Amino acid sequence: MKTGMKKIWIGIILFYAGLFTFMALYDEKLSPEVESLLQEKQAIIIEPQNVWLPIVGGEAPAGQDPFEYGVAKLKKVQSISNSAQKMEYLAEAATVMDKNRLEFKGKMPGFYGSDGVGMIAYVRTNRAAAEKLIANNLEILTRHEALLRYRHYNEPLTMGVMSPVPNLSILRNGQRLKLLQLAIKAEEGDLAGTIYGLEQEDIFGKLLAVNTRVLITRFMGNIILEANMRFAADLAVNYKLNKQQLDRLKVVLKPFENGEASMTTALEGEVVYMLNSIIWDLKYSDEKPPGKVFLKPNAIRNRMYDNMRQLIVLSKLTAAEYANDVNNAGKDKSGLYKIGLCFLYDPVGEILVQVYQGASFTGYIERGHNLEGLRRLALLKTMIKEEQIPKEQIQQFLDKKAKELGNPYTGKAAGWEPQKGRIVFQGVTEKSEIYMKF
Repeated sequence: MKTGMKKIWIGIILFYAGLFTFMALYDEKLSPEVESLLQEKQAIIIEPQNVWLPIVGGEAPAGQDPFEYGVAKLKKVQSISNSAQKMEYLAEAATVMDKNRLEFKGKMPGFYGSDGVGMIAYVRTNRAAAEKLIANNLEILTRHEALLRYRHYNEPLTMGVMSPVPNLSILRNGQRLKLLQLAIKAEEGDLAGTIYGLEQEDIFGKLLAVNTRVLITRFMGNIILEANMRFAADLAVNYKLNKQQLDRLKVVLKPFENGEASMTTALEGEVVYMLNSIIWDLKYSDEKPPGKVFLKPNAIRNRMYDNMRQLIVLSKLTAAEYANDVNNAGKDKSGLYKIGLCFLYDPVGEILVQVYQGASFTGYIERGHNLEGLRRLALLKTMIKEEQIPKEQIQQFLDKKAKELGNPYTGKAAGWEPQKGRIVFQGVTEKSEIYMKF
């Protein structure tokens, strides 16, 4: 009897030992979709018209060429990665900034924020401060103006996290300096030159928005487009423009096309970015056995793709469909992916998915739909001035325009809030809103 029980216990022990060994060593096959994405060829990055390089090199020390600086940063990362250095050296090379890097001097006002202060209003009351801000940051402005001459944008997507990180604050401040300069130009009476400058900003913003395939850069593209639209509406209500000038502003405010407001391309690119980032993480991981056995390259990448695929589906919905989906769920859709049985053999992959979900990628999708809402409000603001609609008739005017320029989420007319001096759309939820002040 004792011998029989002993054999049973040995059998149980061997069974579980075999099971745990299997779970530790087992890895899935890559899904066909993931395998296809990992075969994407790296675009040619170092070419004369690629604006990504001077954006990455935008922080180059004063007097240095941002384009060449961007090339040098890229080559440095590539040389270190080719020599198979440890992960921390690669990460440092990708993010390190020169101690003599160019930095913004002074404090940039929060234009078009909750206080509603616009560029033109600021210049009218703080002309000297605006001119000083431009003078103290002339090189940032000059570099931004140089970016507007580029017509191509390619980023090293397959390098993942090892791609050099652009200093996007330089890009954002450069654009705001340019709009400030255009506001001064408008105040001096050069409306034609102001509108031309805004048109160039619009071309650049849409070039960035359409071609970037990384979410953080796409987010910056949206910020640039938002500022351009607000500035266009600002020009319309603050100056007596002729029909030709108003028509040119309406081109800036025309409906988005070719994915200019959609986040789908950026989310699809983010998948490629993350899948390749995982390869780098695993290749240069300092994790030692037994921890290394829990790193399942294929399973981890399959889990990440499954999660992002659901977000990509969400991004393809219209604003109304997206709002209905979010409100029916009653929660953020970043919780779509749930930990499953795969956790038994791929705990790292399951946990990574939860970490990435914490970044709330659905916020990027909502930002894209909000961009369309802001465009409609900016155009409505321009039309109200053009048609000289009295304040007491603004809501009636908005109601008439609901079919073509209504809330992208609900289809309802924009609301007029005379006490706050603004027109507004409810956002994707009752607690959020999109507005444009007069």
